[in-house]
Order: sequence, then C-alpha cells, then structure tokens
Amino acid sequence: MAEKTKRNVFILSWILIAILSIILVRLIKLYDIVCLILSLSSPILFGYIFAWILKPVFTKIAKKTSERFSIVILIAITVATYALLMWFLLPILIENASNLVNLVNGFIDELSKYAFLENLKNYTHLDAEIIISSCNNLISFFGIFALVHIFGFYMLYNYDRINNFLRSMIPMKYKRLTLEYVRKLSTNMRLYIKGTLIDTSILFVISSILYLAIGLKYPIFLAVLSAVTNIIPFVGPYIGGIPAVLVGLSSSTRLGIMTLGSVVLAQTVESNIINPMIMSKCIKVNPLLIVISLTIMGKFLGLFGMIFAVPMIIILKLTHNFIMKYKTVKEKKVST
Repeated sequence: MAEKTKRNVFILSWILIAILSIILVRLIKLYDIVCLILSLSSPILFGYIFAWILKPVFTKIAKKTSERFSIVILIAITVATYALLMWFLLPILIENASNLVNLVNGFIDELSKYAFLENLKNYTHLDAEIIISSCNNLISFFGIFALVHIFGFYMLYNYDRINNFLRSMIPMKYKRLTLEYVRKLSTNMRLYIKGTLIDTSILFVISSILYLAIGLKYPIFLAVLSAVTNIIPFVGPYIGGIPAVLVGLSSSTRLGIMTLGSVVLAQTVESNIINPMIMSKCIKVNPLLIVISLTIMGKFLGLFGMIFAVPMIIILKLTHNFIMKYKTVKEKKVST
C-alpha cells in the first residue's frame, strides 16, 4: 500500500512539474516558439507513430515477400480503406451532420425567443472571415494528414535503420536500461491503442444497433460521435451522449427517454464489461490521477490534450517503475 501511494505521489509530482514548465514557458514568451516547433515537427512525430503502429503488420508481410512490395501492399490497403470509408460512410455522415446542424439551429431559434437568450443567435452567424479561416484550417488538416502518411511510410520502410541510428546515440552506460524501458513502453502503448480501437469499434456497433432499434434520427453519425468521444475517460461518454438525447427529445419526450436509456445501457456495458476486459493489461492507474491529468491536459491543450491524458499517465507510471528499479539495482550494487 505504501509503495502504491509513493507511485501515485511520484506521478502527481511529474504532473505538477509539467504544469510549472508550461507556465514558465508562457511567462518567458517562448510559448509561441514551442507551438511553432511542435506544429512543424508534428507530421514527422505522428509519421513515426504511424510507422510504429504498422510495423508488426509490415514485418509479417515482409516475411513472405520483399520489403518494397510489402510497402506497396500496405499503401494500397490504406488507400483502399480510406476510399471505401469515403464512398460508404462519408455521404451518410455529411447528410446526418447537415440535418443535425439544421436541428440545432431550430433549437437556437426557439431558445432565442426568450429575452435572456436573445443573443444566442449571434453564435450561429457566419461571416466571410470565419468561412475563409475554416477553409484554411481544413486545407491545413488534409495537408498535415497527407504528410503524416508520406513520412510514415518512408519511416516504415527505413524503420530498422532509423531505430539503429537512435540506439547509437544512447550512451553505452544507459543503453541496456533505456532499451528495456523503450520496449516496455512500446508494448504498453501498443496494447492501449489496440484496446482503444477495439473498445471504440464495439461501442460504435452497440450504439448503432440501439439507435436504429428505437428509431432515432441520424443513428450512424450519433453512434460515431459516441464512439469517438468515448476515447476521453469519464467525461467522453457524456459529451457523445448529449447530442443523441437532444435529437431524441426533438422528436418526442418518449424517444428522448428511450435514447437516454440506450446511451446509459451502451455505456454501462462498455464501462463495466468491455473496457475492463480489453484495458486490464495496460491501464492500472488510480482513477483520481486520470481525472487530474484530464483536467490539466484539457486546460492547456483542450480536447486534444484530454485524448492524450491516459497515454501520458501510462508513460509516467512506467517511468516511475523504471526509476525505482534502477535505484534498487544501484543500491544493491553499493551494498555489495
């Protein structure tokens, strides 16, 4: 029990250090420079993560054919997957999203009739500047998305050479411990990503079935929203469930109550059965630490930070374990 408390205190200390570091960076006017460096390096960083995720698949294919042909196969599969998703799902999602926006605008029009909410309509007003900014952001997103895949496939093809170069930069004194740490971190993060994808997919299927069964409008779009927001622990299910309940209430009170029941049922099955079975191998962290991490990451990095809150906790926990292990080994050497 004492060891568990020490570990939680250690992780909390690192979180506090991270907060102080961010505040210090902002105070000394380096925040914009740091953001610029991160934005410029993000395609390379996420490209490496993309390559790291595909590495096991690439290795299996490469055993039966050449590495070049394996890359060609993976590129073809990736392009075909995106094309199929765009062909089948994109029209449905766009139609559902468009209808949902019209529904929200109808809600706002009704609420704006009340005197204390008359300014609510201003939030739906779009001028040329907002439209141009949105188009620029969309183009930037697709540009970064394309670069991530370009860097990712290049790094995947040269994965071993890149890793050998990185290993050569580790001092010999710390090489064994560092490589052990990286292997353990890679295993844990791979389990977490795999578990998250499986968990999200199952929740999407369950939500889709329930929404279709009760006759809810825009079931596919709302099921996707519920599944994606569920990546954020604790608060995610509520973020994804609220739009579904509002859509249900727009039709009738009865459908709204049925939708709420469907959301609760899907989240209960996911939280108490599916998630523990899938995530038990990679997440064994005090829930309070996850809440604190979500609050801090959400404050400084918004929704993006909340998504990466749990991986950050996993990294901190593993770091603590290895530091404790290194201290124990060092103390034993000194005592002998």
